[in-house]
Amino acid sequence: MPAARHPLAGYSLASLLEGAAQLRPTAVALPGEAGRDGLAVAALLRKVETWATRLHAAGLNPGDTAALIAPPTNASLVGLLAACRLGLNVLLLPPTMARATRIETTGALGAQAILTPDHFAGQDLADEALASVLANDTVRVIAMTQGQAPDGAIALDDTALADARRTLPREPRGTDMARIITFEMTPQGRAMPVVQEQASLIAAAMAFVASAKLGPGQRLVTALPPATQAGLAAGPVAMLLCGMSLHYIPEFSSTALARTLVQMPPATLLLPMPVMAALCAEASGGWRALLAMSRWTPDGSSYTPPHVLEQAAPLHDLHAFGERAMLCLPRDARGRATALPAKPQAIAINGSSFTAINVEEMPSGGLVLSGAAVSGQHLPTRANA
Repeated sequence: MPAARHPLAGYSLASLLEGAAQLRPTAVALPGEAGRDGLAVAALLRKVETWATRLHAAGLNPGDTAALIAPPTNASLVGLLAACRLGLNVLLLPPTMARATRIETTGALGAQAILTPDHFAGQDLADEALASVLANDTVRVIAMTQGQAPDGAIALDDTALADARRTLPREPRGTDMARIITFEMTPQGRAMPVVQEQASLIAAAMAFVASAKLGPGQRLVTALPPATQAGLAAGPVAMLLCGMSLHYIPEFSSTALARTLVQMPPATLLLPMPVMAALCAEASGGWRALLAMSRWTPDGSSYTPPHVLEQAAPLHDLHAFGERAMLCLPRDARGRATALPAKPQAIAINGSSFTAINVEEMPSGGLVLSGAAVSGQHLPTRANA
């Protein structure tokens, strides 16, 4: 029998952006960072289309593959959406991945382009891009999402660049829709590529928005880069869906966090569990709500209920099971984690509902995760195909 059609198969990140620009064009999507202006939704759409056009003019076409080094910045998000709009498959390489692994992965999956800022957190990423071109014969385009462009590269955000009159191809849909690829690290240090279907990311974001009670006019502050399943669904995809604004903390520090708290009206804060635990221990208040992300193995065999956290704001756990799925659950008033849900989490659209995620505990201790919000298709590489 043919596989059942995904209930959100007709949607994509680019179509979400277009819809958001029609519904709330002047709403702030991305606040300003590091002296740069923020972007309202309509302005974000225009910038995405400009970058997509520049990538197309550089010789990239729907079906090509781009490796995007994606720190938690506005530029990373614009680069991701521009690549999706053009129909490029995107390899999301986190800044924490080793340089050698990023270069190897770019070649193993046959990327034709590298999208990257010139520097991040002390890493010379422009030099890395040039080294990757030398190591990988498939790469023919270097595009800078931020900073100075080395010789032979294009600067996507160069306002002085005169764009050639070029029609942007229609966004591929159906089986030709752009694939977003994230990576699970094996115990041996190898990067295992995992396909994130755009429909599954949207389903995961819908479940997250409903659980975290996010909506128009609210703000989410996060240090998670848009380079993982959780970082995507509980970040840019949720922003496009619900109308909140998304504020990245590019390089996390207690000083940067305190400055953000002072500058912004009450916001929801999303941080990895170890950092959130330290924050709660300091009794730091002023947040509308807190989201603590814990990472577990893809099969859930490493899962244990998180420790009690005393907090000054409502707290949710965000459980990320490798690159397969995430689950957002509220803690009780005393900061105790709630049990994994015994019933499927359902979400509704257009008058009908479907299962976003269902969790079944196995006698062996692992978990079976299923539903429209679950990813997990592993992708062969040229090295192991």
